Amino acid sequence: MMRRKILAMTGALVGAAFIGVAAQGAAAGTAASAGSQAAKPGTTLKYGKSAVVLYKDPLAKYNASATGLLRITVTSVTKAKASDFKGVQLNASEKPGDMYYVRYSITNIGTTNVNKGDEGGPSLEADDSSGQEATDLTILGTFPACSWHAPPKPFPKGKTWTNCDIYDAPKGILKVAYTGNVNRYYDKAVIWK
Repeated sequence: MMRRKILAMTGALVGAAFIGVAAQGAAAGTAASAGSQAAKPGTTLKYGKSAVVLYKDPLAKYNASATGLLRITVTSVTKAKASDFKGVQLNASEKPGDMYYVRYSITNIGTTNVNKGDEGGPSLEADDSSGQEATDLTILGTFPACSWHAPPKPFPKGKTWTNCDIYDAPKGILKVAYTGNVNRYYDKAVIWK
């Protein structure tokens, strides 16, 4: 997943502020059945429903076992209002009318810290109607319509992270997916739509 950083200044208009592009690990997971049992690969849920999913540190060896257990709820996907981006300098290819907000919460219900360092912790991805991953944007500064917060560090058992991601998706958002760096979920992620 790519996270492009741009600067938002509410009130005063500031010149171009492209900060950079930072690669971020693929995200994904599994969905809930009863209690703390992880969902099966390919589980599909409606927005607002929770999934209990496995999580593996992105820096762990490829064949390492998942060590975390999360409860994820994708609460909504909404088309942004163009007026929300007043005072935000976007690249020429980015149009305010193509932006979507993905709101979610992630709770660590396992026994391990799921954000120990630079790997950034758990994440989601949004795919557009053509099945391609949409571009995830981070607005630096104040952006009340969709406030992004870094994952808690540390992210211990019982802690909840509530967040909003902005996606540039001219074709709309078809689904939100979680793979959690867990091998068996790469081909069949847990999906919200």
